[in-house]
Amino acid sequence: EKVYSLSCSFDFHPAFSDFRISAMHASDITGEELLQQIQKAFTQIADKSFSPKLINGIKLGVLTENEINAERPHFYGMLKSQLLAVGGTKLFAENEKLMQKVTVSQLTSAVKHLANTDYVAVSSVPFPDRKSTRLNSSHTDISRMPSSA
Repeated sequence: EKVYSLSCSFDFHPAFSDFRISAMHASDITGEELLQQIQKAFTQIADKSFSPKLINGIKLGVLTENEINAERPHFYGMLKSQLLAVGGTKLFAENEKLMQKVTVSQLTSAVKHLANTDYVAVSSVPFPDRKSTRLNSSHTDISRMPSSA
């Protein structure tokens, strides 16, 4: 495969939000191939059924992380500042309750929507050079790793 890994993040603002998909990929992949691989990945995820056990585990993880971070007010404030600034105090206060209400069907519907999106903006940054095994501070070119790694 020419796509080594995919990761997602969500950034929201009062007037505009964006869902970002980052892909670590070979330098010879075309934009069209990259888009096809991303859509294929979301289609594969959407075709799987999410178990309530999996979703409840994720919810528990998020709630636990929130509790741990709440014990460090300086850190918690930095983590939650965008939610508070954009969503206001009502969303900030109800965020965990709303997350607890997420259902399997809602999650499946969201992933299917992402797999069939009509608008995707793609920007691609190639590897600095193919001799380097470090892409940046947090990613390594897995195609260059020894097979025993």
